[in-house]
Amino acid sequence: MRIRLCTIDDYPAVVTLLQHYRPSYTIEAMHHEDDQHDPKCKIQRWITEYNGEILAYAMYAQNPHMYHPRKFQIGLLIHPHYDFEDSHISASTLYDHVIAQLQPLDPISAMIFVKDDVIHRYHIDLLKAKGFQEVQRQCSLSLNVPMFDFTSYAGTKEKLLNEGIEIKTFKELEADPNRNHKLYALENEVYQDVPFPEQTTAVNFDYFVQNKLNSPNFLPEAYFVAIHSNEYIGLSSLEARPGEKYLFTSLTGVKRFWRRHGVALAFKLCAISHAKSLGHAAIRTICNTSNKPIYELDKRLGFIPYQVTVLLQKVFH
Repeated sequence: MRIRLCTIDDYPAVVTLLQHYRPSYTIEAMHHEDDQHDPKCKIQRWITEYNGEILAYAMYAQNPHMYHPRKFQIGLLIHPHYDFEDSHISASTLYDHVIAQLQPLDPISAMIFVKDDVIHRYHIDLLKAKGFQEVQRQCSLSLNVPMFDFTSYAGTKEKLLNEGIEIKTFKELEADPNRNHKLYALENEVYQDVPFPEQTTAVNFDYFVQNKLNSPNFLPEAYFVAIHSNEYIGLSSLEARPGEKYLFTSLTGVKRFWRRHGVALAFKLCAISHAKSLGHAAIRTICNTSNKPIYELDKRLGFIPYQVTVLLQKVFH
């Protein structure tokens, strides 16, 4: 068994491995991530290979939404058919390898997301033994779209209209020559209030266009924008998941001044209506458990938690 750098020739096998954990992930998505990678963000990938078979995948990267030249995110996935004992050994070796490769970059910290379940509990224990500490929890939730009843939410959009707030889709705003720049500014503004573990940083306009608007998962008819007197005051976007019967809510945000007007609720109802019209079985989302307003809204609408993910961090300095 050996650890070596991942090359583009390994992508098909790596995607097959990743699909055990993210069934909708495609090789096209992996190439898109490479093509639109922010050049200031460092990234490196490795695989564990045995008898020509890829058994595990590891990486470090930097997030452009909370960029710091010496702060990193790491990741590791092991083939689910690998037995527990060997998996534990491989995980420890891979973690040590990634951390060792980070040292020449003089890292301040490294973060990793791990599912909090029976299968992955040993990963959490292993990381804590290596100096990682829990800093956040995220909850994955799912809504049964066909079973959703709109009756008790009648009049929600009309209430907003009475306040001069209208919700339109990205596609419906194509006549606005400043649409993309307005959305770029809005996303950067609402990202400031997303409970990231590190301070948020604004991405540049080209990155926003290529990674959001030109993403293969982008749905122009399911990117909702709240508008008041030609000002874009909030947004919520549903994304496709190829081969899946659900849509994914990637971001919902409203400018601070316009919160508590029911805009987020209206966004959620628009998303559910859209998903239902297309015959999707579910909408899924991920919410930081510290983000109480959105977390409670999702649960009130009938979203059911089905998975918890723990964010752990190791501080080097």
